[in-house]
Amino acid sequence: KQSLIIADHENQRLRNLNITSRFVSAFANLTKKPLGLALRPAHNEVYFSYPGGLGRVNIRSPHFVEYLTPDFGTYGHSDGLLSQALFSNMPITLLFLSPNVMLVTDYDNHALRVINFVTDTVSTICGRGTPTAGEVSIKECALRRPQSLLLKEGKNGKKRMMIGMAGSVGYLKFTGMVSPSH
Repeated sequence: KQSLIIADHENQRLRNLNITSRFVSAFANLTKKPLGLALRPAHNEVYFSYPGGLGRVNIRSPHFVEYLTPDFGTYGHSDGLLSQALFSNMPITLLFLSPNVMLVTDYDNHALRVINFVTDTVSTICGRGTPTAGEVSIKECALRRPQSLLLKEGKNGKKRMMIGMAGSVGYLKFTGMVSPSH
């Protein structure tokens, strides 16, 4: 059956839209307002972002919702273990580069973050602080409220990422810091 999973922010639910029957049903009830979604098919999981963090739901048992980041009721920025990492109030877009590596646009932290599910760690690969203009090194880079991600394969087979930001679009080339094969 063909279906879509939709983040219903205001009703704090993930919903299932059956394309064939055009019927919408609750897929998972949350205690947080979901922002973005990403499917991890090899593990039958749907990941969702919410103000301040990330969670996941197993497709086969959507009644069990797991929140992966701390719930202190505050927002912030800290890397390290996923269970201790802090995100802004708007981690919007989630994108899996591989079954074990996911990128997150952290809107109010002006950052692009990476989660490695083998080590269960979060690190900032670009951003943090005041947004920068022009070309700078990736360590000095701060994005201007990143909102969306698109991974594109170039003519020579190299991956290139487009990052949609408030009022502009930026590009990142993979240089080994984050590679889709991790």
